[in-house]
Amino acid sequence: MRRDTFLKSLAALAAAGALPDAWAQAGANLRMLIPANPGGGWDATGRALGKALLDAKQAATVTYDNKGGAAGALGLAPFLSSAKGDPNQLMVMGAVMLGGLITSKSPLNLMQATPLARLTTEYNVFVLPANSPLKTMADVVAQLKKDPGSVKWGGGSRGATEHIAAAMIAREVGVDPAKINYVAFRGGGEATAAILGGNVTVGGSGYSEFHRYYAAEVERDALLVDVRWNGGGHVSQLLLEKLSRRPRGFNQSRWRVPAPYPGDAPRGPVLALTNEYAGSDGDIFSHCFKLFGLGPLIGKRTWGGVVGIWPRHALVDGTVTTQPEFAFWFRDVGYDVEGHGTDPDVEVEIRPQDHRAGRDPQLERGIAEALAMLTKQGPTAADLAKRPVRRPPTLPKLG
Repeated sequence: MRRDTFLKSLAALAAAGALPDAWAQAGANLRMLIPANPGGGWDATGRALGKALLDAKQAATVTYDNKGGAAGALGLAPFLSSAKGDPNQLMVMGAVMLGGLITSKSPLNLMQATPLARLTTEYNVFVLPANSPLKTMADVVAQLKKDPGSVKWGGGSRGATEHIAAAMIAREVGVDPAKINYVAFRGGGEATAAILGGNVTVGGSGYSEFHRYYAAEVERDALLVDVRWNGGGHVSQLLLEKLSRRPRGFNQSRWRVPAPYPGDAPRGPVLALTNEYAGSDGDIFSHCFKLFGLGPLIGKRTWGGVVGIWPRHALVDGTVTTQPEFAFWFRDVGYDVEGHGTDPDVEVEIRPQDHRAGRDPQLERGIAEALAMLTKQGPTAADLAKRPVRRPPTLPKLG
């Protein structure tokens, strides 16, 4: 959900009286405890909620208090001691706090607080830095089995959902979960910065932590989506659904630039780069990008591996075996993406001499194609020259 859409939804709830009375006392001076450092998901959610309450005139002021660390326990302790019986103090938290409290064997527990509402749910995802020598989760698992300590997992506080997920992955592939090298951060903002900076091997967080970067790019005049070396995952349908949107109108507010409706709709041409290292969900994304007619697919034919395997059975010596368990069928070619891949609309080779010279002919061709498409038809924009009529309508004559 876009941040502005989230704000409007919360404001509508507050204005309609759908939020609990303890939240929405007109004229109240609210204090919002955010048990994480600035820049992460809890911080964004708490501040969005505060703004919605102010916009709906359900609060006179909202102050924010960020206390990150220990999965939110560092903020929970003073909240429980100071906010008891005070309806003007609120706290935003999530499943990370529950896992952290259990893992740390903290004397604090959430039974000492009163739950009011669940605001959001989202996917948890793992990502790799773009310049990582590891390209797929299979690469991560292989390195984990070879040397567990060499794989640095970055995420929220210890006991966070991504910490638990990393331990579960280790257990499933025969690695002692106690040996995983998990680097905890005090908020999603810090974790994302470490991931983008290559300071951890693999990073985990909520989908919204990474989606904000898509939201920033989708407002450009053209969008070039690079899925080269994408070894798979489960987010292709989320991205394809958004890339399939087209502006049908614009929401014009008094203080903001016009926002396209539906939200996150690309305003101009959409293109994609792919290559022979795009497999599994990379194959699926590339093929469906063409099926949906979203724009030209540029690069090389994809890998051609959409039969999924699962490390389900172990042998007596501890070896874990994999079995094909998932296949993918498409309406145009049936099962034939497996073993062949998806052919690009525009084939561009990267030669060894291009690598040596630091050139990327595929990216260069993608940019050239996008610019050429923009010369034929510019991005969709709102025509605001004709303003809405601001005088009262003419009433019908009686009798």
